[in-house]
Amino acid sequence: MDKLKIYLDKDINAELIKSKKIAIIGHFASGKDFYDGQTVSTRLLENVLKNSGCFKKICKVDTFNYKRNAIKVLFSWLSCMFSCSYIILMVSGNGIKLFSPMLYYGNKIFKKKIFHRVIGGELDGFLVRNEQCIKYLNSFEVNWVQSNKLVERLNRMGINNAEYLENFREITPIVLSDEPTRFEKPYKLCTFCRVSEAKGISLAIESVAKVNEMLGKDTAVLHVYGPVEDAYSEVFHSLLDKHSDCVAYMGSVPSEKAVDTLKNYYMHLFPTTWSGEGFPGTLIDCYNAALPTIASTWAYNSELITEGETGYLYDWDKPEQLTERIIEAIENERNVWQMKKMCLEEAKKYQSEVVTAKIIARIIG
Repeated sequence: MDKLKIYLDKDINAELIKSKKIAIIGHFASGKDFYDGQTVSTRLLENVLKNSGCFKKICKVDTFNYKRNAIKVLFSWLSCMFSCSYIILMVSGNGIKLFSPMLYYGNKIFKKKIFHRVIGGELDGFLVRNEQCIKYLNSFEVNWVQSNKLVERLNRMGINNAEYLENFREITPIVLSDEPTRFEKPYKLCTFCRVSEAKGISLAIESVAKVNEMLGKDTAVLHVYGPVEDAYSEVFHSLLDKHSDCVAYMGSVPSEKAVDTLKNYYMHLFPTTWSGEGFPGTLIDCYNAALPTIASTWAYNSELITEGETGYLYDWDKPEQLTERIIEAIENERNVWQMKKMCLEEAKKYQSEVVTAKIIARIIG
């Protein structure tokens, strides 16, 4: 069967569609090691669209360091506007301020179909500060966001083309044995995100130390993964020195190795209070690794994690509850084992072929 027909359940002119080019405007940072969610998502979308075989060519405008490379970015954008039938915008706040008016006014001449894949979960807050962008975003075919709650908030602000579209990953989930695993001390916990105060790393470290204080030395260990924010580095390394008996920094891991790393842990900690939090790709990595998460109720976490099924939630403004939930997990191994199985079920929603089908159907449907 023609690959294109896998994505569209209707009659199509496949040869006409496959003669068209599509462009992605986003942070590719080509040739550089970046593990943040924006870069990973942008590179992944390029890859799945290329593998779909649905388009003649995937063009791109790399916004990495765009202020220093303004002329190069401008010419790349103009080339895409001339030659591509479809354009996908994948940028954060500053990028929206730059590219949304460029696409709005440029499209009055070029007449392209423009799709906006929203990065993060703070678009509503951004639009409060930049109301002029509402007009630009409403001119696009769609603004894809990663939360139904955000769709509702954007609708109330006057964005009439917001639609929910899941985050996704192109990975194979692990296979769990039928027999429950017997866990042993120390229980291995991890964080897997940017290492910063706003992501809750200090709270995670202090909470694990508190667990060991309450339940006995060597009850739990915490492994911290991810790039360290410069402004947080001194505080972080001070905490590592203070709690070296139960905390270790493990560096950054490429996205393609995330599941193999995460599958070795008992629970994932996600005590974020970061203002830009959306649908973290790390949660999808955890689902595919059969790894439940203990998370704050910040942002959209309660929409993405089902209490008692794929993880535990605690009130973000009551940080002491993180310690309580870690202890609850340690004392209920059977529940955690059941949650690990539920995580694999949840992972099915976020497989690349499922979400890619929705994207391509929307673009060329």
